[in-house]
Amino acid sequence: MDDIAPRRHSIVFLHEVFFSLNLAYAFGYTFIIHLAENQILFTPSSDSGYLFRRSTVRVNDFLHLKLGQALESVLRHPNPGSSIGGEITFCLSVVAAAVLLFFLLRLTAGTFMYRTILSPVAGLFDILAVPAGYLYVLKSTWHLNEFLPPPSTSFWHSPLLAIFGAELLCISILICVYRTRPLSLWVIGFLIVLHYGFWVVVLWPYIPTYVQRLFAPNFLLFVSPLSGVVWLVYLKSSQSRFTKTHIGAMVGWRASAAGAVALVVLAVLWLPTPGYSLAHAKDMNSLTIEMSRTSCFGMCPIYTITVHGNGLVEYVGRANVKIRGFQTGTISSDQIGKLLEILDRAHFFSLEDRAFNWCLDTPSVSVSVAVDGRSKRVISDAACSGAKLGIQAQFVHAADEIDVVVNSAQWVLCDGHRCR
Repeated sequence: MDDIAPRRHSIVFLHEVFFSLNLAYAFGYTFIIHLAENQILFTPSSDSGYLFRRSTVRVNDFLHLKLGQALESVLRHPNPGSSIGGEITFCLSVVAAAVLLFFLLRLTAGTFMYRTILSPVAGLFDILAVPAGYLYVLKSTWHLNEFLPPPSTSFWHSPLLAIFGAELLCISILICVYRTRPLSLWVIGFLIVLHYGFWVVVLWPYIPTYVQRLFAPNFLLFVSPLSGVVWLVYLKSSQSRFTKTHIGAMVGWRASAAGAVALVVLAVLWLPTPGYSLAHAKDMNSLTIEMSRTSCFGMCPIYTITVHGNGLVEYVGRANVKIRGFQTGTISSDQIGKLLEILDRAHFFSLEDRAFNWCLDTPSVSVSVAVDGRSKRVISDAACSGAKLGIQAQFVHAADEIDVVVNSAQWVLCDGHRCR
């Protein structure tokens, strides 16, 4: 008995670890597939691409990783850097989320909820969580791709959904049968191999993250079948009865410390950086706001507008504008305050333009702000600006509002329209 107890403790611990890791991976896989499906759209349905690339930039900056010259020659904008950052971001996020889930699981140790989670619930999640995430993304993007013809059938008639539904029904029946009459280990093992053999092929897609391919989600996919195997070992070892007195599953200082570290890692990776409120600037005389619009494949206006804290507006027109050369104007202090509010609404000092969406042959817009000894420049594609209500779109809209406040149309537009 003394030899059996440590072995049982180890099996329970492995089951907790792999269940938490598989659940975290299911969320991560769903997110990254949603990102991959969305980034091929001219107008993505969410900001997932920006959020992931922002985290990638942070990792690359921390490790001082740069983008290769081959991709640099294709892009015409700030870029998120080496693809290694994306791989590390995904892996760190999954592991940190798994540690948090493990900590939360330990908080329920010894309870009925804990025993229920580790037995039937864990089995269902280990086997079906990742396919369910994939099907969710498939449904949400079923009719979104404007570059491809619409599907001939609805999502609810797709073969993958039918297979998933049949598996869910069969697994539920088998779990109920197992409670009264345990099945042969060989039968359960064969069914698990058949299940994972099918879904691993389906869930092994090409996953690009803007201009870089991501490999980590493919390799971590094997967490799912491993968690299923560990769950099977847990059931065959009669651990569902043992967990009623499993003292080792209680929360200790190590689990608490690991949970705190995981929370910090996720916060550093994913939360926006603290910004600076321009509306509360101390020295307005130090304020300079410069906005520039650049060329495109066509007749896009090219000009620069600079606003000073004293209300002076300087305009320089370069091409495709009504007035070329240097012009000046003035705006009131209230209008300057409105400009600062516009930039604050766009969270200007928290933006990471290397995470923005970009297209080819489209115009770009940049805004530079200097005030109170701080300075920042943000550049974005003015047409391909990500999700409709996303962070990048808010910045592009803020640039348009700056045009309105300073009345740049008087120098840029010809009779209210673009100059030709």
